[in-house]
Amino acid sequence: MRLAMTVEYDGTEYSGFQYQKNVPTVQQQIEKAIEALTAEAVRIKAAGRTDAGVHALGQVAAFDTEAQYPTSTVQRALNARLPQDVAIRAVYRVRPNFDPRRDATSRLYRYCLRVAGVRSPMARRTSHTLRGPLDLDSMRAAASLMEGTRDFANFGGTPETPNASTVRRVDRVSIDESGRFIRIEVEGNAFLPHQVRRMAGALVDVGMGRLTIEHIHKQISGAKDAPPTRSLPSQGLCLVEVRYDDFPP
Repeated sequence: MRLAMTVEYDGTEYSGFQYQKNVPTVQQQIEKAIEALTAEAVRIKAAGRTDAGVHALGQVAAFDTEAQYPTSTVQRALNARLPQDVAIRAVYRVRPNFDPRRDATSRLYRYCLRVAGVRSPMARRTSHTLRGPLDLDSMRAAASLMEGTRDFANFGGTPETPNASTVRRVDRVSIDESGRFIRIEVEGNAFLPHQVRRMAGALVDVGMGRLTIEHIHKQISGAKDAPPTRSLPSQGLCLVEVRYDDFPP
């Protein structure tokens, strides 16, 4: 049977979600816990490959097993075997062809900024601290330009496959303020490597007066002479939710 689970993790100590040789990853930890429970060496599939240091509240992953444990037992048993910075929030039995990546209709990411003159040891793992004030009105105007189906070539890292399309659909880019914290949320069907962190970097540069709306126009159009985009540090980014038509079942 195929089981799917929602996973929460603090990505600080990991080189991303996806399995890599000789470095710690979230996938590696989960697969070790599954093997300890079921005596099966499995390879799980996930909705997204979060980068090193990136967190998740709602990553979705699936695997096949011959074990017939109730889903509640699987959840408890895996959590008992996982380190404290990784947790299985829920486990569901799903259809045999459920694919966490291909079946996803959208993904919601949040980038957390902290505007303050002094760093916060308590917030350092989950936010990026900026010293200067930000012009939120200008940032929101720039964010609206990023919504829709666009060529995000200027915002993406190296594609996973050569000559892959850099066109993506972004449904929503919102900016909210709460005390010292500013949260940039981006929801879309899929994202290029580093795309959300570079979008957040461009918005911060607009808020600081380093970039203009015209610069964002150039970046979002894929213009070759567009100003470069900078990627904000990974600790401020979190995969909040992955949405599907039929999951959770």
